[in-house]
Amino acid sequence: MPLADAIRQAEQLGAEAASLAVRGRHAALELGPAAVVDVRFRAQHASGARSQQLVHALRECGVQAQEPDYPDQIGGAAQLLILTRLPRSDAEEGRHLAELLERRPEAIVVHTGVPDAAPDHRRLVLAHGGGRTMMRAAAQLMLEGAR
Repeated sequence: MPLADAIRQAEQLGAEAASLAVRGRHAALELGPAAVVDVRFRAQHASGARSQQLVHALRECGVQAQEPDYPDQIGGAAQLLILTRLPRSDAEEGRHLAELLERRPEAIVVHTGVPDAAPDHRRLVLAHGGGRTMMRAAAQLMLEGAR
């Protein structure tokens, strides 16, 4: 089997596994504009970076996703998605999440950490990581309506 075929098969297997792992509740998303606010302040463990894979995944699906520089730029019309990882143990992340949810209780929280660290919020996606494959699965789940 050529290497390119093996890579495609591995990517497909990863995508299928991610779609089975990602879970959500009350997290239906429309194709209209969406703002993604990342409240994760600690660097990612593996890469040391905070790449915004969710924005890319949403754009691939046709959502007009943006990442505002400041939370005040989220606007009232755009759907709001909030990325978390450690809101219960990282005081700053928890504070920013609480402030955003107070202003926008209809926001969807996309939690990239372990499920036990997820915030207690009505509209929640458990993504088990913030990498490209998991964010694509999360975007698909939200666009299909949470299962």
